[in-house]
Amino acid sequence: MELVEGKDQPRQLRNEGDNFGKTVGLLLRLTRSLWGSARVLVLDSGFCVLKGLIELAKKGVYGSALIKKRKYWPKYIRGDEIKDHFKDMPVGSVDSIGGNLDGIDFDVFCMKEPDYVMMLMSTYGTNIRMGEHKNRDGVEAFQYPEVVHNHYQYRHQIDDHNNKRHQPISLEVTWATKTWENRVFAYLLATTEVNCNLASSFFIGEPPLPSLSFRKELARELLLNPYFNRNVATDERPKRKRTCCEHTFTTLRAYTKWQGSDIIPSSSIYPQRMCKGKHRKVRTYCSCSPGVVMCEECYAQHKLEIDGQ
Repeated sequence: MELVEGKDQPRQLRNEGDNFGKTVGLLLRLTRSLWGSARVLVLDSGFCVLKGLIELAKKGVYGSALIKKRKYWPKYIRGDEIKDHFKDMPVGSVDSIGGNLDGIDFDVFCMKEPDYVMMLMSTYGTNIRMGEHKNRDGVEAFQYPEVVHNHYQYRHQIDDHNNKRHQPISLEVTWATKTWENRVFAYLLATTEVNCNLASSFFIGEPPLPSLSFRKELARELLLNPYFNRNVATDERPKRKRTCCEHTFTTLRAYTKWQGSDIIPSSSIYPQRMCKGKHRKVRTYCSCSPGVVMCEECYAQHKLEIDGQ
């Protein structure tokens, strides 16, 4: 993931790949861990930039992106000519047109649908049909070509994973915070939880656990983390350091008084005693030493002594 800094980002700092444009730069940065893996990315129309697919291919990653016309067709894509080419073809017809950009071959794979022509720019794949036969009203069942098949097979992954993040109990919603850094942190926690569940399922070879069941397992593992050396935090810490980590300037409750180092009930509502520095009578003390009466000056001196140890 990448945080959007907006105007807070220093002007002198340039993100890697931004010389190709913001969309291409973002695509390159977010896929760095896949470079050289020869894997295939299935992208939605938000990343429909041919230059991005070409730069990915140079990094050893293939991909396909759905082509959609907004105000204009994406650069290098002659969408109107492709639609005219399929005008009189039956539903389910497929064709492709190839090209080359910066020495990298690419294709635009197309399939006729009842209401439109589906187009995918891609740096991999063929027109060989595969997968199950699909039905359209009034048309004989047909198979999708490879790139179209992969698009329909994997395009829902983000939505499915987002659904796991929000259902049945969303951490981001139940944590009612408006502080932006906490909202980002809540998103990171929720996303990491889903990723851990999916990764565990992948490596174990079993379906993912229900979200709440996995959350309980994860919480238990975090609490009983075997990588955390408890000896350092408990047994091996000096006693004085451990007990003096908690210092609170506390006021004696009403109808209580000191008896030696103990606090007992009192018939008077606000009994007082002389502080240890002999400054004045008070009802305050440090939580680490309930039997020692301290005023503000005594408490400040007490903190200095403890911090110096």
